[in-house]
Parts: sequence; structure tokens; C-alpha cells
Amino acid sequence: EMTHKSEISNESLEVAKRWCSMVETIPVPEWDFFVGNVHERCFDAGRNLIEAGIVCPHLYLVTRGLARYYYITKDGKEFNKSFVVEGGVAASMVCLTYDEPSPFYVGALEDCQVLVVPSTMLEEGYRRHVFWERFSRKLIENLAVRKERREAALLMNSAEERYDQFINEFPQLIS
Repeated sequence: EMTHKSEISNESLEVAKRWCSMVETIPVPEWDFFVGNVHERCFDAGRNLIEAGIVCPHLYLVTRGLARYYYITKDGKEFNKSFVVEGGVAASMVCLTYDEPSPFYVGALEDCQVLVVPSTMLEEGYRRHVFWERFSRKLIENLAVRKERREAALLMNSAEERYDQFINEFPQLIS
């Protein structure tokens, strides 16, 4: 069975192994399947990984660098939605689930190295092995919890409290 391990840096493979094993250790055949279906890509600081208005049929696992989710209003104002650090995922659920254009951008704040994970790989994974169902459920649960906490903070906390929370969550972004 041919895999593309040589094309992916060891650094990215290590981050991916931790990510894939967040629920349980990934079975060896599923790891080989994963590595054989993803590829590495780099985005320079200032470039967008995901463009608003365009369907992005994969998710990005950030293996190095820092990115931000953001919206641009009709009058050109930018609003940060959230940030993605190493080991985090950049994706639009609307794109992945309904094949609709992303409502937001994801931009590289510094040079980013990512693994491109096609949604078709996950779909095939669900049919292959129960591991992928459990893994995806955990991904979705983490996303839902983050969104719930963010929503509560926006509705219940002052700007100052939200800033303090941000500093606690992303100390590396203060500069």
C-alpha cells in the first residue's frame, strides 16, 4: 500500500498524530489511510486559507503558525471571529456539510503550514472504520462547546471581561 509520508514533514505528522488520537489511539491502517489522503500546504502570512463566498471542500489542520477567522461587512469593516493555533482546525461547517460557500474568511496571521484534509476522506473514513465516527463526533463536540462559550461571553460579559478571557486563552497573541 503506497502512502505519501515522504511528502509530509515529520513536524506535521507529529501534530496530526496527536490530533487524530484525541479520542483514542488511531489504528495503524487508519493512520496509513489518513496519511495517504492528506497533503501539506503552506500559506504565507496575509494569505487566506478560506475565502468568504467560496466553497472549501476540506478542512485544514494547522501544524505550524497562527490564523484567524474573520468577517468583512459590506462597508469593509473586519470582525475577528476566532483564532486557530497549532493543532487547531480551520474549516467552514457550512462548506463541509452543505456544500455552500463559506460566510467568513480564515487568514494566516503568520506563515502557516497546514495539512489539507478532504471532506471526502472523512466520508470514506465513516464507511471504513468506527474510529472516524468517534473522532468526528469529538471534533464537533469541541466546536459546539467553543461556540457556546463564545456566545455566552458575547452576551453576558463586558468587553473588558472578554479581553481578559482572550488573554488567558491566547497569551501568545498579546503582541
